[in-house]
Amino acid sequence: MTFEEIVDKSDVILIEGGKKVGKLTFALHKCNNEKTIVVSSYQKSIFLKRLSAITHLKDENIQTVLGKMKFLTLKENWIEYKIKYGFDFLLEDIKRAIKNHQPRNIILHRLDLLFGTHINDNISSFMEKLIHIKEELECKLFITVNPSEDNENIIETIEDFSDLNVEIKKDKERIIFVKNSIFPIHPDKYYFLYKNDQIVIKPIDIQIKTSKTINILLITDKKDLIRTHTYLFDRKGFFVDIATSMSDTINKILSSPDIIVYNPKNDSLDLSVCNTIKQQKLPSHLIYITQTDYVRSEDKMKALQAGCYEIFPLNFTLGEYLLEIEKMLGKTFYTNILSKLSTNRTLTDMSQFCDVVESLYNERIYFTILKFESEEKPEDMRVKLRETDIIFKKNNKYILCLVNIRKSNIKPVLDKLFGENNTYVEIYDAPEWKDKREEICK
Repeated sequence: MTFEEIVDKSDVILIEGGKKVGKLTFALHKCNNEKTIVVSSYQKSIFLKRLSAITHLKDENIQTVLGKMKFLTLKENWIEYKIKYGFDFLLEDIKRAIKNHQPRNIILHRLDLLFGTHINDNISSFMEKLIHIKEELECKLFITVNPSEDNENIIETIEDFSDLNVEIKKDKERIIFVKNSIFPIHPDKYYFLYKNDQIVIKPIDIQIKTSKTINILLITDKKDLIRTHTYLFDRKGFFVDIATSMSDTINKILSSPDIIVYNPKNDSLDLSVCNTIKQQKLPSHLIYITQTDYVRSEDKMKALQAGCYEIFPLNFTLGEYLLEIEKMLGKTFYTNILSKLSTNRTLTDMSQFCDVVESLYNERIYFTILKFESEEKPEDMRVKLRETDIIFKKNNKYILCLVNIRKSNIKPVLDKLFGENNTYVEIYDAPEWKDKREEICK
């Protein structure tokens, strides 16, 4: 997905950055000419001073949004209200303004200033209620903050609720860094420019360009390995070939593929392919996948001495496996996208959840989906999962998207989630998504 598409699809966007880097400008620009309310943590006079730096910009999007914009600022005695009513008075003001103005976008300007620097539950409670208002009144949220050592905990809490988190930095030029996103994204750096009376956002792609296709020869009779590899490498710059017979295997090895993935039929160590590569002085790198769920240290030593690049057990983890392939090739195509995925999120909108999974599928990021019913609270479910996993919860219906986990490796996850409970779970993995999407998302 492009950066523009991800911004459009994200409902909660957190924008970090120091003073005068263009956080509010970016938010206004991305409001797409639609009605907008700005809720500022500054008092009116200070906010108008900040806004005056933007009003002179001739960018058409900015000017259109400014013409449709309403704003709320803090009352002079807002601390008295906060002590008396907590943050509910502010949330009620926001809700009332949304109902009256019916905007598509809400910008919370410098939200970090509302909270004290100590850790408390106010931030999480405020965000939960704010998200509820957003969902009830169908608005999109932009939140700007200025990170510092004093407000790290505040921003980390807000991050937990965001679909997209970007940071804007300014040196010679303004640059947008994508810190994390619920949707997979690459590249993760963008110029943020004002040229010829227009705001321009364009990617900075530092990936080394190459026209060479990486040829992968997979030698196995295991359907799971074939499905996994054909899914993962169904991407630009890669071609996967499957060897189906002994003569076919020898001919394809001699054609010098870049990578040979060998999974022998027997449990015993078979170094014949390694020996063939060595004898024929082929440039191919061999990855050996055993038939067992472990690799004995003596077998690993023999395999590496025979010329194998690496040896993995049959139940290998995708992260370790793909990282080794990236190291071998000297280029990233998977882990860089994976590293930007958001911390685990709980979604209540089925269409957004399925859009996220669809985007993972399109980028060929592997995942396994679990569908089940449970009375367990999302926060209790979340602590059992990893940062990249995504939760859909509606009533007692759960759908989990476990990112970068193979279906064949799912048993330890099931044990952790359900223990001895006899819970019925429907399980799907990434290669099934295209055919099973309707069934999963109904």
